[in-house]
Amino acid sequence: MKSSLSPKDLHDKKVSELQAEVRKYYNECQASNLPPLSLNYGAKKSFTIRSKSYKNNSRSISCDSLDRILELDLQSLTIKAEPRVTMEMLLIATLPKGLAVPVIPEIKSMTIGGALMGIAGESSSHRWGCLHEVCTGLDLLLGNGELLHVSPNDHPEIFYGLAGSYGSLGALVSVELKLTPVKPFVHLSYYSYANPEDALDAMQELYKSRNPPDFLEGFIFAKDLAVIAVGNCYATDRISRKSPLLSLKRAYSKWYYQHVYDALKNSQVYEEVMPYAEYIFRHDQGAFWMGAYLLYPSLLSAFICQGMLNLYTPKLDYFDGNQVRHYHNALCPPTIGRTIMYPWMSCQKMQAMLHRAEKWIQNRFVIQDFCLPESTAKTFLQKAIADTEIFPIWLCPIKSTTTPQIFAPHQAKDHTLDPYFIDIGLYGLPSYSMPIHQITKKLEGLAKELHGRKVLYSCSYYSPNEFWEIYPQHEYEKLRKLTYANGIWHQITDKVLSI
Repeated sequence: MKSSLSPKDLHDKKVSELQAEVRKYYNECQASNLPPLSLNYGAKKSFTIRSKSYKNNSRSISCDSLDRILELDLQSLTIKAEPRVTMEMLLIATLPKGLAVPVIPEIKSMTIGGALMGIAGESSSHRWGCLHEVCTGLDLLLGNGELLHVSPNDHPEIFYGLAGSYGSLGALVSVELKLTPVKPFVHLSYYSYANPEDALDAMQELYKSRNPPDFLEGFIFAKDLAVIAVGNCYATDRISRKSPLLSLKRAYSKWYYQHVYDALKNSQVYEEVMPYAEYIFRHDQGAFWMGAYLLYPSLLSAFICQGMLNLYTPKLDYFDGNQVRHYHNALCPPTIGRTIMYPWMSCQKMQAMLHRAEKWIQNRFVIQDFCLPESTAKTFLQKAIADTEIFPIWLCPIKSTTTPQIFAPHQAKDHTLDPYFIDIGLYGLPSYSMPIHQITKKLEGLAKELHGRKVLYSCSYYSPNEFWEIYPQHEYEKLRKLTYANGIWHQITDKVLSI
């Protein structure tokens, strides 16, 4: 039955119930040693790649019902929403008004809370930073049951420290985000390069220019083919007769990265126009290119059996000297496979499948984002390609931050020295049969050596000591005390080092 309460009254009621539940548990914890609390999101799966083994002995509280838009303020150009609101819901609420949140991750079902607590960037991040950096304030449920409003001006140390903390400092109950005017269409220009380093140089020129584009990302399809995609908002779908309108809504449509690859195979420059909403969620279908791997019959059958066949990837191997290598062409998923599997190829569906076969995925795939200062990004990229030979690779420039974001992967000690970072997304099967944890640990060490950090949604193989060599433990522990988190919410190392 539909509630007669207004969204605000309903929100206040739900938050009051959560407060009472947490306060009661806090008081119980003072009298006895109880396990920490964990948040229960119902049937929806998070976008972390890690297992949630830390939840096995936890008491959970449900926050799945916190999924409403609370207020759209056209005067202040802000939107207030509950943390379980998805990116798709957010865009649906704002786009009819000619507005959008400046940073919207490419995944329809990703939630505001997940993107803020886990840190999420997008192709507009070279202008705006990550999603949490267009946040103007939020309400946080503390470990003692109190509700605290934080913003860049109110309790700024907590506000900035929340980014990437994965709920270890408190539970979000509402978030306020900036809005910016947008146009109905995005004009896209693609440029190809025979050298990935040249593509990085071209991206750097664009995001450092006096008039940087609205959107900017890159793809490395092979050692000798890289593409950058430059997008700008436009009011019309026809910029010129040379710019066709692209829509990828049909079941048989190519996935976005495949469309880009095919358009640039025999051309150095290509232009087109895309509806704004379709552009924003261009990587949702096929989950960038991870869906392509499920279109191999041998991989699909092994995935369904969740590794019980004890076969790596039969019929896709070849020998290179003494090294077994695996050949997987994620660039060309077949039309019939994409069409038949269309209902299961959205990010949301694929994430649910991933969590049903976590260990099988974790033991075979590299799924990592590393953020490197622009000064060291080329070195990391060269070594990552040599060590994994994973293609495609995603490139996303992000404006650096000097605010006290403890876990931000784009944290710069000096903005003048490192004004931008490059997010290098490695998603796929490596060509070599070295164990995945060894490949990942090598990449983790390389990122640290080059003054970069990884995004912590993925599997991490740091020891606790190695982890705290990278992140400021003292500052984090201070925030844990301020938010009454000790004993109530799990430590971040319980969460991000949980394989």
